[in-house]
Amino acid sequence: MIEQPNPRWLLPTELVVLAACASAPLWWPLTVPIVLPLLIMASVSMAARRVSMSSSPAPGGVEATWIGAGCGALALIASVLLATPFLQYGLGLAVQWSAFPELRGSAAQAFAVAVLITALTAAQELVFRRWVIERAFQLGASGSGAITVAAVLEAVVGPGGLGARVGLAVGGFGLGLLYWRGGRRLGPALAARLAFSLGAVALQALRLVG
Repeated sequence: MIEQPNPRWLLPTELVVLAACASAPLWWPLTVPIVLPLLIMASVSMAARRVSMSSSPAPGGVEATWIGAGCGALALIASVLLATPFLQYGLGLAVQWSAFPELRGSAAQAFAVAVLITALTAAQELVFRRWVIERAFQLGASGSGAITVAAVLEAVVGPGGLGARVGLAVGGFGLGLLYWRGGRRLGPALAARLAFSLGAVALQALRLVG
């Protein structure tokens, strides 16, 4: 992944867009997922640095992707059995599993939501892993520091209350570790997020979670 020198306008523009997206729900009711303007900024940033979104710094096989999918499934189980009860009954925080309550008990709605979630998941991984982690690392952050920056940003711009944002931060950090330890390839983190998200859709369609 060979990067070109950064244009002077790039970093200020990135910071303005990030700040605007983080504060947008406070002053502008969004009708599109917040990841879409972030994906546009990510595309502009990587094009300006002549970096491909599909490139990776290190080659790797499919084994790491399967490991990522397994980690996503385990995270879903832990969320249902451990994290959700702790947040609800231990801390008194509300936990909302989906922004699509209509999919509960409906296979047709679940399929439509699954298609949408797959597209949004790919966009989220491109934004928070390929763009934010790599950009923070390029600007001087350590690997763990870049992962933390992406996880915090994902929680800040994400929807929901405190419980949801805590979950986004923890999940984002785990996905960042998968990305980094998988040779900075999108496959492991993308597989983990898809396993978690699509598994959650299936559980809601079966009325096993709220």
